[in-house]
Amino acid sequence: MLIKEFGSFAERMTARVKEAASQAAQRTGRPIQYLNNGMISKEELARQVAKRDKIKEVIDQGKRALGELCMPVSQDELPSEIRGQPGVYVFYGPRGNALYVRRTRDLFERNSSALAPVEEGCALCVVACQRRDGAPRTTYRTESGRAALLKNPDFVAAFQRAKNRIASMKVAFVVVQDDTVQYLVEVFATVSFKARFNSFRTT
Repeated sequence: MLIKEFGSFAERMTARVKEAASQAAQRTGRPIQYLNNGMISKEELARQVAKRDKIKEVIDQGKRALGELCMPVSQDELPSEIRGQPGVYVFYGPRGNALYVRRTRDLFERNSSALAPVEEGCALCVVACQRRDGAPRTTYRTESGRAALLKNPDFVAAFQRAKNRIASMKVAFVVVQDDTVQYLVEVFATVSFKARFNSFRTT
């Protein structure tokens, strides 16, 4: 990169970092605090916020939740008590590797959606058939969205194969009531388990 191009590059990167931080704050309901004085210690301020908002307790909850997500069961063993309960779930592949992590408002219904009809299929089925079977990618455009692709016979066939594979997968779950802890557990589990079907991209 030429020196004369660095200024515009830095501006673009700064804008991207600010946008990413803003989106993360909105998702987790956290406030954004601008520091307009270079003399303010960011480290000390972070400690104050962590103590005030009991961040350590949230992290400890997240760690305990990760432990429960390491114990998958077959889908027909899911207890009915989790119906209507919010939390995080993980689908495991045949080799015992975590493939997909997500948070949900209803653990029981979300897991049963993997067995729903094709037209009601879950996002994991879409991702699985795209990654393994080379099916077309979905986008936010009308012509290539999920509804449009479900009219494509090749995509529907790949989608159904993915659903059949997913129906035999084991799943782990943990009930998490707090929205912020849910987000943390989803991210921690995705990174820790290296869940290859996860992506936090929005475009």
